[in-house]
Amino acid sequence: MEEAKKKWFFANKLYWNSKKTQQLDFSMSRRLQSGSIKVLGLHMDSKLSRSAHIDETAKELSAAVFSIRKIKYVATASWARLAYLANFHHIAMYRLQFWRMAAEADRIFKLQKKEAWK
Repeated sequence: MEEAKKKWFFANKLYWNSKKTQQLDFSMSRRLQSGSIKVLGLHMDSKLSRSAHIDETAKELSAAVFSIRKIKYVATASWARLAYLANFHHIAMYRLQFWRMAAEADRIFKLQKKEAWK
């Protein structure tokens, strides 16, 4: 299969970089297929569900929450707010368009509530 793809690319004067190329097979079957790929910051799986994207976003935001909590102990509130805006807010707002209506989005909102500013 990969040879056929290489031939097609070559015939159309395109370059095939097998080290950077990822393949994702789409299907309507109910059997689970593992793996997801990242395309332009969006994590997609074969079902085009938002769960892979939300899982990756939650991991990044959890790391941001951890760093903000550490900064709160050694810096002023204004520095902690800057850390929030730099590490959490921009990730959440940039990716909001992808998971806004997803049922799993509650996980993201709960992470944000952990860092709510009073």
